[in-house]
Amino acid sequence: MKTRLLIIFILAASPFIVFSQGKGNQADFEKRREEIKAQKIAFITERVNLSPAEAQKFWPLSNELEAKKQEIMKEVRQLQKRSKTEGEVVDYDKLIEAQINAKIKTAELEKEYYLKFKTVLSPEKIYKLIKADKDFQKELLGRIQQQGKPAKKQ
Repeated sequence: MKTRLLIIFILAASPFIVFSQGKGNQADFEKRREEIKAQKIAFITERVNLSPAEAQKFWPLSNELEAKKQEIMKEVRQLQKRSKTEGEVVDYDKLIEAQINAKIKTAELEKEYYLKFKTVLSPEKIYKLIKADKDFQKELLGRIQQQGKPAKKQ
């Protein structure tokens, strides 16, 4: 328990990690992504009050879900990129349909993983998880927006 609190404190006390506006190299991007992922894990673990046993079973499932969601979105991004670079007339109908299908696939995945999460967590903790995930996204977006603002003069 003390170890978990120490990890959460260290992550919370560290400077907020946000994506820079300039183009960095892939290693920097991956490092920032991993740091944000660690912050998210600490944030959600604390907010949901996951026990070590729950966390050990939950996080691999959560990582699987996120990887599958990323694959779905990668397909849509590739289609968007191809439509921009081919110099042809963009088939907006095809792009919109791909986006809708991605949303449907994502919703089906979330339902599938909700059933898997229920084997590890109570419905109350799953509800808290969903809320904590949204709260983390809002906080991260706020940090990114704040980084773009000039410092206030005192």
